[in-house]
Amino acid sequence: MMRLFLLISTLVISSCTTQHVIDINQYPDFDSQTITQSNLPEFKVGKIPDLTYCQADFSCASSSISTVLKRKFGIKISELEVMSGLFNNGEKDIIAERYGFSLLDMKLYVDNLGYQGNGFMLDRKDFIQIFKGSDQITKFPIIIPLNYTGIRRFAVLSGGNTVYALIDDPAYGRYKIKHNDFFDILDEEVIFTIDKESE
Repeated sequence: MMRLFLLISTLVISSCTTQHVIDINQYPDFDSQTITQSNLPEFKVGKIPDLTYCQADFSCASSSISTVLKRKFGIKISELEVMSGLFNNGEKDIIAERYGFSLLDMKLYVDNLGYQGNGFMLDRKDFIQIFKGSDQITKFPIIIPLNYTGIRRFAVLSGGNTVYALIDDPAYGRYKIKHNDFFDILDEEVIFTIDKESE
């Protein structure tokens, strides 16, 4: 069952590389069928038009927030504008010291924009319910923490089904990944949602 995550003791993600193509050789534990470019009609080789890619180091949180705001609410705000807002709304000294943003920083930023940011701890059954579409509360896109090849980052979970998760990664682009491998690279079983503020 989904549980509201206390964002004060937050997950901190501080890395984001700026590659735009999946290199399957970086994933020795995955076979060549595990990570593939999506064959969805909107997929374009190279860049996904509505995905904000990392242009700066340590900007995966900013890029992920920018992508979700654009897709859910039609708000066009750049990665650098989000990064500046995260820094200005967060605890500047702590952000500078850890060289990265936390879920709390993300919540403070989106709340300041007039939206509602929430972190939730989930177990695997919760994720499967979301993928199957039977969770009527959690709607894609949502932000997730990933950790693979020693690189921790935020990315956007854009969809899924009973077999695959569809990830839009600000550093690598779009790929689909089998559930078992998805859970292997999920850094924490946590999601971050952005919704309209409750009336």
